[in-house]
Amino acid sequence: MRAGDTLEGIARAMWGDAMLWYLIADANGIDGQPSAPLVANTVLTIPNRVTNVHNTSDTFRPYDAGKAMGDTSPTLPIRSRHLVGRAEEDVVGWARSS
Repeated sequence: MRAGDTLEGIARAMWGDAMLWYLIADANGIDGQPSAPLVANTVLTIPNRVTNVHNTSDTFRPYDAGKAMGDTSPTLPIRSRHLVGRAEEDVVGWARSS
């Protein structure tokens, strides 16, 4: 790499498409801006080939198991009081308590 090189410029030179900069960033663990200059003499890993050009830097997201699972915090059903006839009963979820 030379001084002033950017992820976009390298992607354009390698694959002819500057929008594929995120593949280089992902392969190298870089979380920078695509147009920000990179540090000179840095060695980058360039993926061998682009297998899916339908993704762009706007649509690509690395897999995150925590986000895929969602919230796993325990929750309790909301307890509410309902009037049935003239007697008041506690209702929890679908079961009625006596």
